[in-house]
Amino acid sequence: MLIIDTATTLLGSKEMACRLPLIEYLSEKMCGLCYERAWYAKLGGCLAIKFMFEKCAIKWVYEHMYTFLKALLFVMMDLTGEVSSGALDMARENLQKMLIILASPPPEGSDAETKNLQEDALKKITHELVTSPHKMVRDQAMASLRLIAKEQDKTVTEVMEPFKGILADSVPPKNHLLMHQPVIVQMGLMDASCYYIDQVRDAIFEVLYKALEKSNAELQETAFECMKTFIAGHQIDKEIFSPMIRPLLLTLGDEKVVTLNGVKMLSYLTQLFPNGFNEELLCSQLYIILESLLGKLTAAYKAAQGKKWELAIDTLLLHQQLAESGVGRTTKFEMEEKVATIINIFHQTPAASSQYVLKLIQLIIQSEQAISIGIQERSDCQRNELQFQSIRIISLLIKFEDQWLASQQDLVQALKQIWCDDGYLLEGLKVQLSQPDSKTQV
Repeated sequence: MLIIDTATTLLGSKEMACRLPLIEYLSEKMCGLCYERAWYAKLGGCLAIKFMFEKCAIKWVYEHMYTFLKALLFVMMDLTGEVSSGALDMARENLQKMLIILASPPPEGSDAETKNLQEDALKKITHELVTSPHKMVRDQAMASLRLIAKEQDKTVTEVMEPFKGILADSVPPKNHLLMHQPVIVQMGLMDASCYYIDQVRDAIFEVLYKALEKSNAELQETAFECMKTFIAGHQIDKEIFSPMIRPLLLTLGDEKVVTLNGVKMLSYLTQLFPNGFNEELLCSQLYIILESLLGKLTAAYKAAQGKKWELAIDTLLLHQQLAESGVGRTTKFEMEEKVATIINIFHQTPAASSQYVLKLIQLIIQSEQAISIGIQERSDCQRNELQFQSIRIISLLIKFEDQWLASQQDLVQALKQIWCDDGYLLEGLKVQLSQPDSKTQV
């Protein structure tokens, strides 16, 4: 800083000061530190680069920005997975700040030469970011391209427009076969090409959408992740999206034909296109379906609770009844999965207004209360039956040793409590009425 300020004072301008051979020498040596093996040398180089692109004249910065970029990318590539003590983070921060300076309009009053230097620097740096062969650098490059696009108020595709020929030369292969490139270079070109494939964009989207329709959960998840990446680089027109989802939305009119796979697909689509649905077509139909599913679940639980079976038998009966309730053959817990997925959709889409959220909460609470009451009744019934069976076991033991019960004071107290329990008396009465030959006394 002292050198720049002194030279500026002596020469009359910062631009003249930056033309001194000493500044050029310092720039070369400081960038060279980034290529040293030790992390502390790289950290020193990053600090020096930060100072230079922040404090030096803008023309000089444009002229040296490509050199700075190469040095910073090397630091990121070389220190990934290694001990860096902040050098790696410093390189990333410097790259982001430097790209903001590069993409921002030059200072007011800048001459044509300054603007030309900025344009040349932008082309060189974008070209380097597009074709970098290293994965970590490539990931950072994609983030950098998005940053440049944001600062220039453009899409990534528009930023990469001048380099369309470079990508088209290899993907698809024309003058140079892609297979002749190193694997890491192939990956870099393919990653960059995902942002610029005008001719086949719609076809790619259709393929991913078809994969999203498949019943395989892993394939659906993969298609979802691919579509997220795809639409991040290119916004899908509503004219393309709307006709594709219309058949799925039409199935919402009949709860019996709504499948778990279809509900999951709808969940993925509401995450990908949160503003692509309207309240009437989506939320109202989903609420009706949810109301029907919860009604069937509640009825099936209550029907299963009326049986005097173990919990495992109850679960088996429950899902058998669900399969017979008009939804066709279901896998275990499929009904519950549908309910959970539909509930998640309501908070994934802005189309769900407050009135639907309130109705949804009320519906869920009512269903939970209905099921909980049934479970409590079933629990009481099981407890009474266990008490009755315990009495029968004790009566059998007494037959073998009539003085045994007198020595079991805790058991006697428990029997007294059971004797005063109205639930036990009713259960015992039911057993005696159903089994007239039973000798067990209530």
